Amino acid sequence: MNRNHLVPRAVVAAVLFLAIGCGGVTTEITVSEHNAETLATAGLDAVRMIEDVSGMIDRFSESFFDPAQRLVLCDTGDVAISVNDVGAEGLSTGDDANVDFNACVVALDDGPLTLDGSLYLRAEDITGDPSGAFTREVYASFDAATVVFLDATVVIDGGITASLSSPDGVTFVADISGDSFSALAQEGDRVFSGSLSDFHGEGRLDTSADTYSVEFEATVYTDDLGGSAHFETTVPFTGAVDEYPSAGTFVATGANGATVTLVAIDNVNVQILIDEDGDGTPSTIDTTWEVLGNIP
Repeated sequence: MNRNHLVPRAVVAAVLFLAIGCGGVTTEITVSEHNAETLATAGLDAVRMIEDVSGMIDRFSESFFDPAQRLVLCDTGDVAISVNDVGAEGLSTGDDANVDFNACVVALDDGPLTLDGSLYLRAEDITGDPSGAFTREVYASFDAATVVFLDATVVIDGGITASLSSPDGVTFVADISGDSFSALAQEGDRVFSGSLSDFHGEGRLDTSADTYSVEFEATVYTDDLGGSAHFETTVPFTGAVDEYPSAGTFVATGANGATVTLVAIDNVNVQILIDEDGDGTPSTIDTTWEVLGNIP
């Protein structure tokens, strides 16, 4: 597993993808058996989006501040970059940059990559040696930042802090947090748009044991499901690298204390508990990670 890709996509399934509507809806979601599986699985695509945004922040920050990796100029269109580089070599604490893309097209082997909109980056804490103990924390804010590649389009607004650290070069911690973040993601005939607030996710990777753990919390707003829900990991998700979690629990809480709880039974099987009225006597759905990962 890549160090910059610590949050397993199937795990955080319900945290972030509930951003499928417009932000600003304050009515809490009414939980029922009809939407329970959607609540429990909708995170898959947004997790990909958040992870990709985190990776983009890391790659962009390096390319803007490392003289050996300066961003390739547009093949067509243009980009205006204003850099405050306080360190002589590469990314360092205090560096920041404002970037404005204008129909910037970069020719890649797989097809053209088109960039529009604005991006601001600030290096909050850059210390240590990436081959050993280090910290790498970058804040980024987006203003209608748009990426188009092949048949996928992502439009991003809001701010996010992404960090990667290690005490020893063996164990790595990825942390993603923010107050407000919204995005539109479209790939083929699939469209997801919406917002989330007060979000925080942390993933840990132990390369010596090839294991990971993940925990997260977020409030998500969605029109499609009729309002907002609060998501929180009550037991961290844990598992072997490149496998679904074998343990872990998260709870989505909607109106009147109603909840949908997802429990990892093992790395194949999942149980969903649906408490529609918050009385503590849930109904149960037994399913698998594979099935949840294929629910639209």
